[in-house]
Amino acid sequence: MKRSSSRCADQDARSEGVPTEVGSAPPRPGWVPAAAPVMAAAYAVLPGLTLWGVASVWFLRCYILVALLAGVLWGGLLWQWRPGWFSPRGIVFWGVLFRVLLLPVPPLTSTDVFRYVWDGKVFVWTGNPYRCAPVSDELRSLRDGYVFPHINHPELPTIYPPLAQVLFAVAYLLGNDSLWGIKLLNLLAEGVTLWLLGFVRLTAVGRDASWIVAYAWCPLPILESMVGVHGDTLGMPWLAAVYLAAAGRRPVVAGLALAGAALIKLFPLVLLPALWRQERGRAVVAVSAASLLPLVAGWAAFFLDAADPLVSLRVYVWNWQFNAPLFSGFQHWLQDGYRARQICLLLFLATAAGVVIRETRFIPAAQWLWLAFFLCGTTVFPWYLMWLVPGLMAGFSFPVVWLIVTAPLTYFTELGYQVEGVWRESYWVWAVEFLPVTGWLVGRGGVRIWQWHGGRRHGES
Repeated sequence: MKRSSSRCADQDARSEGVPTEVGSAPPRPGWVPAAAPVMAAAYAVLPGLTLWGVASVWFLRCYILVALLAGVLWGGLLWQWRPGWFSPRGIVFWGVLFRVLLLPVPPLTSTDVFRYVWDGKVFVWTGNPYRCAPVSDELRSLRDGYVFPHINHPELPTIYPPLAQVLFAVAYLLGNDSLWGIKLLNLLAEGVTLWLLGFVRLTAVGRDASWIVAYAWCPLPILESMVGVHGDTLGMPWLAAVYLAAAGRRPVVAGLALAGAALIKLFPLVLLPALWRQERGRAVVAVSAASLLPLVAGWAAFFLDAADPLVSLRVYVWNWQFNAPLFSGFQHWLQDGYRARQICLLLFLATAAGVVIRETRFIPAAQWLWLAFFLCGTTVFPWYLMWLVPGLMAGFSFPVVWLIVTAPLTYFTELGYQVEGVWRESYWVWAVEFLPVTGWLVGRGGVRIWQWHGGRRHGES
């Protein structure tokens, strides 16, 4: 009974995002030592398929299976994890190996990387990737037969922020019109992220550096950085730096790191209230200045060049939608996308206010803000959920792990498009992704309300 009670206590602690103390590592379940080799073998299937020359439809089917298998193994490891099962060096070795295995795989799950290469090329040759859309006659001389035909929405200028553009230019200088430049940058970014997250774990939590497995073996950053080749990967070191600086009570450094992350993609600005919560008085002003001034300066440099770098961002905000059942439900009910977006924004702001008021620890608060942002969002591509992964350094979180493990199911929409030519989302995918998370959140909220109500009754008596 004592052993059972201890395990239940450990599971309760992990579900709260709090790492558990274990005096000595228990024997590993039989499947645990095989997890890394099985994941490596699964990942190795993908370059094998490309060498074999299979059709993109069959590659995407195998990709979904590989991602789900790796996700289940990874999620099971985190759920049962005990310090001492693997050394941190061994974990990092396997994590790097997983990524290197996928370097030769072409981006058959997304064409975003072609936009990155194009943006870098335009930046290098014209100095401003925001001025003209790819189809503009002004850029005719830069078109080629490999990158340009694969650019998505070539009628729009780039949407990506200034620091991302600088890194795309570096990638172009490294790899020219090939994809190797951005792939190598992504691999470097992943290495820096792992290094920083090791310090986050030791500084913010104070123990068990082997928990770096939560990021190193997570299939989402592995596959989306090496196969999808998404630019979100370049923001992961900055996000890790935010967590490290916040744990060390260095608000200005945290603000500057947040600005760096937001200059890769604007999403991390949702964490600013959590940084404000950590400080008082002038420190709040310092954090705000460190976070926002570099962002304003980065965009202003392109406004001064008589361009409107936000035109594509506005089109995205008001027209894009994907994998967002809450927004889709409001839109269907109201028959008005604008009002549905307003309601989702208000829900996010209300949730964010509650999180900031109740949660004093930065990383758990950040994770709640990320969850609220994605659950209330209008567009949630699977690679967007990469921003949730570094926060797992604070401990196991069921809703975060579940969303990450089930994210590859959204590729069934792309698969249907390739087979039938129709972009149609599936309700069953939404149900698998979001119903367990919703149930967990509602259940936890009910427990908290019951505890609060019971505490009040006890106080009155």
